[in-house]
Amino acid sequence: MQRKVLIFLWAVTLTGHFSLAQLSQPGQPRGLDPVLRELPFAWEEMPRVDPEVLRAEDELFDGHPAIPWRFGSVITVDFAPGRSGTWHVLEGGQRLWRLGIRSPGALSLNLVFDRYRLPPGAELHVYSPDGSQVLGAFTHHNNQADGYFATTLIYGDALILEYMEPSMVPFPGELRLESVTHGYRDTGGYSKIFGRSGACNINVACSEADGWEGPVDATVRLLVGGNSLCTGTLINNVASDSRPFLLTANHCFANPGTLVAWFNYQSATCENPEEPPLYDVMSGAVSRARSTQTDMWLVELNQRIPNDFNPHYAGWNRVLAPRLDETVAGVHHPRGDIKKFSYSLNGADEAAYLGAPGSGTNYWRVTWSGGTTTEPGSSGSALFDSEGRIIGQLFGGYAACGNTLPDWYGQFGVSWTGGGEPHNSLSHWLDPEGTEPEAIGGYRPFFTVTVDREGLGVVEPPPGLYNIAPGETFSLSARGGARWRFTHWDMDGLPVYDPELSFAVEGDMRVTAAFEFSRTSQFENPGPEETYRLNVRGGAAFLDVMVEGAEGIVLVELYTAGGQILRVREAEAGGPAPVATRFDVSGLGAGIYLVRVTGPAGSVTEKIHLSGATRP
Repeated sequence: MQRKVLIFLWAVTLTGHFSLAQLSQPGQPRGLDPVLRELPFAWEEMPRVDPEVLRAEDELFDGHPAIPWRFGSVITVDFAPGRSGTWHVLEGGQRLWRLGIRSPGALSLNLVFDRYRLPPGAELHVYSPDGSQVLGAFTHHNNQADGYFATTLIYGDALILEYMEPSMVPFPGELRLESVTHGYRDTGGYSKIFGRSGACNINVACSEADGWEGPVDATVRLLVGGNSLCTGTLINNVASDSRPFLLTANHCFANPGTLVAWFNYQSATCENPEEPPLYDVMSGAVSRARSTQTDMWLVELNQRIPNDFNPHYAGWNRVLAPRLDETVAGVHHPRGDIKKFSYSLNGADEAAYLGAPGSGTNYWRVTWSGGTTTEPGSSGSALFDSEGRIIGQLFGGYAACGNTLPDWYGQFGVSWTGGGEPHNSLSHWLDPEGTEPEAIGGYRPFFTVTVDREGLGVVEPPPGLYNIAPGETFSLSARGGARWRFTHWDMDGLPVYDPELSFAVEGDMRVTAAFEFSRTSQFENPGPEETYRLNVRGGAAFLDVMVEGAEGIVLVELYTAGGQILRVREAEAGGPAPVATRFDVSGLGAGIYLVRVTGPAGSVTEKIHLSGATRP
């Protein structure tokens, strides 16, 4: 038997694509400026790590159910401005501190600060020496009551810490690095956890998961203690007030201040994508309740979850019965992979952990249908009833691709009362007023406005999905481009003819800007042989797009690989000297993006990789 917990190291090769957005503010490290890059600064080299000794230990410990699978060696350090690194005073009185960290042979590095307190205006970045991987800017918004702050991974054996402090701050910043994790382990798939789960796993965009969108959006991937991988679920409370509670397994417990949660790490289609998808990251939490009786751990994230992260707080059901004769489902991150969906048409039976049906009352025993399963890394993921409400969280089991052996989930109804104290029961946190509902539904703290476009024109904000708080005013504007003119908005079937639009959002809706093509123009229609050719160049903070070939006014769009439009510009195409259209990309994370040009000669799309805006 193996508990469904897995130590995590998701790495890509240096030519891979680094695509995430840890909760941070826009901005690029000043140290990557060409002039400042030449200024010398101190480096610290970590003690030598002997991977052979560690692998010998792993052979003893890997099969032990109470010991997580280890990927790295945690190196204790004590680095802080003032006794490590190098300070520079810049024009205007700004102070720049940098420290390089090198651990020879490491496949990845990640950091834990035990002191992190920044004043307003100060910024911290962590980046690879070549600038292809950048975390941050981290600011005073990342300050936590316990002073801890943990980062996700930088791939390679070196990184640079950079702290920028304005000349006038209410207090000096405080930073102290407690540990550096040297990733040493390679099991053949070490450098690409993405796509490593069993082939029987189903992506959450597949038809089998239709109707389970709430549980899918509630599920997050967890990195705990710097190296342990589990799955967690956002959980609603009786007040439905977006309090960021997260349910996972007690055997995933580690210092909650080092918890890192990944949101939206999932495929947009039923097929596995060619590249790891973009995702969002938050770090830091407080432990609220734990129970060994049902292997339950409830944490509360230190910050509210942005609506842009598309959070759904799952409902729950306290049902206690010998058997649930209904479809149940699970959403999880097996082996650190993108979200997968499992389901059972056989319901769930009460049992003791690892016991047969009827052997106890603390766990649900589940056998999966359709060849679906769970794997190491799925630990802590929720079991949902047929209405998408949590009824338990995964402890472990024998399930794997190719078998129909069971898994066991700690019962939510037993965890509700737990040991009767706030530190070991769910009721104190999810129902502090003691109203004792048997079940509640899920909660989504926003409505989704889908902005679309028919024809060619400029829409602000650009087409995409926007999560808007109930009652909040949402404003749109539209104008024609080239030979296209705006005609009207379609608001869920209601036409509105004013190009400027503002309304209070009271529900999910679709708003489409309609544009009409006009044959009268100073430009003749290009012949069928004329097309557009894209010349894309750029750097870390900008992207220049020149459109060659057919002449005329075109629309240039930059959007994510998932289809969300980020930037829109009109441009002059073709001619003897095409003019470059410049996009500011300083606030965008590294990863795969698409540039599309649309005009009378048709549409052309080209894939680019932003990590310095170079082609993949």
